[in-house]
Amino acid sequence: MKCFGSYAFLVFVTVIYPHVCAEIQSVLLKKSVTLPGCACSGSAAWTFGWTVLFVNKAPRNANPRMSIVGDYALKITSVTLADEGDYSCVCDGEPANGYTLVVEVSPRLSISLDGREISDIITVEANRSTLLVCKAVDSKPVASLRWEADGDQTEAYNSTEERWANGTFVSVSYLDIKLSAERTNVSCISSGGGTFEGKRQDVILSTYVVPSVSLTLGKNETEGAVLIPLGETLNATCRAVGARPPSNITWSVDGMHLEYTSQGMTTVKHADTYSTTSVLSVTAEQPQGHVTCHVLLAYPDERIDLVAKYMTYVVPKVSITIDGGTAESPFIVEKGATLSVICRGIGALPRVDLHWLIDGRRTEEDSKSGLANDDEPMTFDSSVSITIGPIRAPGNMTCIAQGLPTGDLYTHAYFYLEESSDFQGALTSTWLLIGLGVSTICLALVICLYIIKKRFTAGQYPPNGEVRFPMGHVSTMERQHTDSKLPSTSSYEIPSSQCGRSSSIRSSVRVERTASFFDTVNEYPKPPTAALPELPAASEETEYTVVPDEDHGTKI
Repeated sequence: MKCFGSYAFLVFVTVIYPHVCAEIQSVLLKKSVTLPGCACSGSAAWTFGWTVLFVNKAPRNANPRMSIVGDYALKITSVTLADEGDYSCVCDGEPANGYTLVVEVSPRLSISLDGREISDIITVEANRSTLLVCKAVDSKPVASLRWEADGDQTEAYNSTEERWANGTFVSVSYLDIKLSAERTNVSCISSGGGTFEGKRQDVILSTYVVPSVSLTLGKNETEGAVLIPLGETLNATCRAVGARPPSNITWSVDGMHLEYTSQGMTTVKHADTYSTTSVLSVTAEQPQGHVTCHVLLAYPDERIDLVAKYMTYVVPKVSITIDGGTAESPFIVEKGATLSVICRGIGALPRVDLHWLIDGRRTEEDSKSGLANDDEPMTFDSSVSITIGPIRAPGNMTCIAQGLPTGDLYTHAYFYLEESSDFQGALTSTWLLIGLGVSTICLALVICLYIIKKRFTAGQYPPNGEVRFPMGHVSTMERQHTDSKLPSTSSYEIPSSQCGRSSSIRSSVRVERTASFFDTVNEYPKPPTAALPELPAASEETEYTVVPDEDHGTKI
């Protein structure tokens, strides 16, 4: 309730009476409102502030949208903000009813992104911050804003309010959101303290994912040029991995767009993303070229281009000719001769430069500019010549082909002088003489060692005893052993004939062994194999029959 002064009217003169309290009436902008009147049998009037609107039913300063209806009620149609204020119904100069009309404005709600208003759906990049702006414009009273994402309330980033000159307000709220789902419903909801209902603005955010794009030419990535022999075919593979929605791939070769690929395109879904692969077979028919992979994104309307370059090559045939003939290395030249040598590189791509190395030193002669090869298109021939002489010593020549992307090429030729063969023969004879001398020395050493050994061996068995020849008819051999390994004493009885009689010769030999350098610890050498014959094992003594005396002729 609002209290204000009462009024009395007499001949258009306003008189202020003690105040009365007014009832608050709310109405939405552009709607109609009826303020209850006062049943008055006398003079009645409606006032708006200090302005008299009606006296009885006659309009004074009333707006055409105002009229008296029913029991002197005041009806206002298409209410505007200008209609807001205090209204009074006066009967016979006494205030009967008082009203405070409050005009409410339902705000105009909108959501925008990057200054562009969103109507229903918008696509944003997944997993990246997206700043949405919600505005409640021309609200009265001031509107309060809040956010929801798929029905769940989301905290606003920031909110501001501003009052305009016409008494309305503008409210702004910001939402910084990062989405990973394919689709999300986002709502901005306004509410106020008046009678109007809250408003809701919904938008759908569809996310896209920029794929990871790669281009492979042969087995190499796109960095640098790929080397390939001229005329060979290699595969170019383009991949767009993790895209949403799926991507499309097209190709261009040397600037010419292709309508199709040799092996087509395949798309595979993984969870909520897609991977697309396209393969193109390329034949390298030019010295150099490039292949372009075009990845077309469904959203945003963009294209990612990757370029792979290739370079072709042909390895030339490099050869050396001497005096017009093919050089067979090594070859023999006459001492003092002069050689005319030419190096040729046939069928090279790209052009190559030829250089000479004579005995490891580079010469000043360089190859002539490469000329086109008539037999092999797009290849070139080069040559370089040099004169060497007079020849005084053996040497070598190296021709180097430079400029190939695969590296330098080398070819060699070696030459010897004719007299080098005599030198080799003399060298062979010298070695034979040296070998013969060494063999002779070795043989002499072996013989000396053998003689020394024999002398040491003979010195081990010197005779140390006595020999007796007693007469007898029986010969007895006794062998006494003082050690199982070393014989010490031997006795022999030898039958003999002296002066026609039977005689017995007894020999007693004592042998003692001396040490020599052939001995080892606790070991003795074996007796010579030409020693005494083995004796029967039955007994140590053997009896021989007596030899009868016979005439043996002339006795000595």
